[in-house]
Amino acid sequence: LNFRDITREFRERAYYEIFGRIRSDKPKKKKSKQKINLEVEELLTFFDLDHDAKLSDIKKKFKELLKKYHPDINKKGEEMTKKIILKYNRLILLLNQA
Repeated sequence: LNFRDITREFRERAYYEIFGRIRSDKPKKKKSKQKINLEVEELLTFFDLDHDAKLSDIKKKFKELLKKYHPDINKKGEEMTKKIILKYNRLILLLNQA
């Protein structure tokens, strides 16, 4: 028996003495994972890609959009260029976390 098992047994006994019932394990919440998945889906729809897109496809679409909206080519594309770069960086960050 190691120390962790002894303290776990002590906590379980103390819980039973206080509340008169055995502690039930509640499933852990996974909202953050769902939130990340929703955000990834939104970002992929922004880039007009499928949910199973590869990193190379994402990079290719990013470069294509930058060429289209770059301020040197499109005079009114500065805001869109900033938006594309921010969304691309966020998407890559989220995909690396998963």
